[in-house]
Amino acid sequence: MAKGNCDFKGSGGEYFVTVVIHLFLINMLTLGFYSPWALVRLFKLKASHSVMNGKTVSFTGTGARFFVILLVNGLLTMVTFGIYGPWAICKVLKWKTENTLVGGAASDFKGTGGSLFLLYLIHLMILPMVTLGLYYLVGLFKFYAWKEEHSRYGGERTSFGAGLGEFVKISIINWVLNLVTLNLFSPWALCMLYRWQLQGLTVGDGPEVAHFKPVKVNPLIAIALVIVGLIPLLALGFIVTTQINHVLQLAQISAQRARPTLQKREGPLRLPIKRPPRKPAPPAQEKAPKESAPKEAPATRPSSLGEKPAKKAPGYQKELKKLDEVIKEHRDNVAAYYNRGRIQGLRGDLAKALKDYTKAISLDNKMSDAYYNRGLVHVKMKQYESALGDFSTVIKLEPGAADAYCNRGNVLYHLGRLDDAIRDYSKALQMRPNHGNLYYNRAVAYTAKGQKQKAMVDLKKAAELGQEEAKEVLKGVSRSR
Repeated sequence: MAKGNCDFKGSGGEYFVTVVIHLFLINMLTLGFYSPWALVRLFKLKASHSVMNGKTVSFTGTGARFFVILLVNGLLTMVTFGIYGPWAICKVLKWKTENTLVGGAASDFKGTGGSLFLLYLIHLMILPMVTLGLYYLVGLFKFYAWKEEHSRYGGERTSFGAGLGEFVKISIINWVLNLVTLNLFSPWALCMLYRWQLQGLTVGDGPEVAHFKPVKVNPLIAIALVIVGLIPLLALGFIVTTQINHVLQLAQISAQRARPTLQKREGPLRLPIKRPPRKPAPPAQEKAPKESAPKEAPATRPSSLGEKPAKKAPGYQKELKKLDEVIKEHRDNVAAYYNRGRIQGLRGDLAKALKDYTKAISLDNKMSDAYYNRGLVHVKMKQYESALGDFSTVIKLEPGAADAYCNRGNVLYHLGRLDDAIRDYSKALQMRPNHGNLYYNRAVAYTAKGQKQKAMVDLKKAAELGQEEAKEVLKGVSRSR
């Protein structure tokens, strides 16, 4: 290890009371409030055992002043989320250096937060993190060197030449011995660090004083530590990713065996219901359009229950058998009850479909698809009040469900509540403004109320959007003129 013209003469026994009693015990009992006074006591003790260029050293700072500096700079660091950290460190170092007298002469500190910022960010934060802490000792060594190179002890030039290898060795020895002795070795550890630090200093402006060159850490050391630190990190990431994929694969296989896939809704609208013909009075100035029912929106999935019963459709028996087995083993399988209800509806077994959808809802009362399809089953069974309740629940769970508004409008039409039906068609049109079937259905409701002009406006709009039945109604009106 290179040596300068400074030295440290203290021993661990002389520091025991200050470190163990003041820095540890009293500080712990005061919840940390005593720490500025304990540290000042330590600074004074260190100065009394230090010699710089053959001159004695003393420390004149007070605990009260140090408390204010720590409080103000700590708060500024917190409110800036750590960004002020380098400037806060420089404030502390400047106060400490200016209160260090060498041969009775004041010292000075020239470092600034701006010059410390990159060292602080890269060497004390980023590189230690990416190397799992391995780089931290290198970063701390660079910080020591930076601090001493920006100090002027006794107002004279100062340089630092202590070695990195010696610092790492001391740090490892101190860590092991403190671990074994439950930190009782701390006073001796501190003296070892002080001795390394002081013996690596050169102070003085005379021509006979040989100063050290600025400290530079071999970049290969930093690169090697980064690589060594990243290897276990990458290995850990690979292991975790592999395990997660394995668990997901097992879960997927288990779900495929135990739970059939829940069929999701598709498309903008589902199959609305039809109504029996009504005979509203003809318009005042035009002949009544051809009487018709609210138009079916395009069927988008089998669970709409809009198709004719398909008892002979291939695969239904096989699918039902699989679902029966799943339900036998898993009585709480929501998807199994839902999908079996869907198939029963396609087969025309409405009572069984109703029972399965009801069971699925009892297991999951937020399942809007089950309410929707059960509402369609109620319509098939002419249970309009029950259908009204199911479609209303769908709307409550999915405020943007235009198809539920459309179907509820048709149910309300069946119940003779024409104003409510028109209100639901209008709400659905706010969500699907270019859907011709909705205009056609509202036109039928307007006709039933005797509002012929509004009915004609909606019929024309429906025809413009390609709604075929509206076109036929308008052709009939034209021919009858």
